[in-house]
Amino acid sequence: MPVVCVDARQAHAVLSQMHNKTDENDAALLSELARTRFYREVMVKSRLARHRRALLKARQAALKTRINPENTIRGLPASFGVRLPGRFQVMKTGLKQY
Repeated sequence: MPVVCVDARQAHAVLSQMHNKTDENDAALLSELARTRFYREVMVKSRLARHRRALLKARQAALKTRINPENTIRGLPASFGVRLPGRFQVMKTGLKQY
């Protein structure tokens, strides 16, 4: 049995035109869309693509949690007129300016 993924925005727009919105009417209209082929087919991302996206989001979150304290530490003295020098790199021996 072939499976087709329908564009959710298009299906929602069509379904929102109904006056009497029930599950039964939704199913009837979706089957009518399928029968008449009045839908836009969309591709489903592969498992590998979803996995890579999750890794990128996790990396982005980790970077954000590292950068926020650095910006806070840099911003607190700035409110008193003290400016810290350039960027700092955390090394095994501590902070080192580069």
